Amino acid sequence: MSPHRHEKALRTTYRVMKSITLAEQLRDLQAYGRQRTAELGIEPADMPDRIRELIERRPDPDDRQGF
Repeated sequence: MSPHRHEKALRTTYRVMKSITLAEQLRDLQAYGRQRTAELGIEPADMPDRIRELIERRPDPDDRQGF
């Protein structure tokens, strides 16, 4: 295999491995989130409303009052 083909194969392999790693991390984080919400007694269907409430309560980062 020529050096150029070898480098291309390595880049392709790296991208695939990175995608697999990210997919595994996402799977683990989703499992953690499901476990924590269950422990806290939060129904998954309630999450969009809870997130919306948190966003609405959060101060506006562009509001520079007091500075």
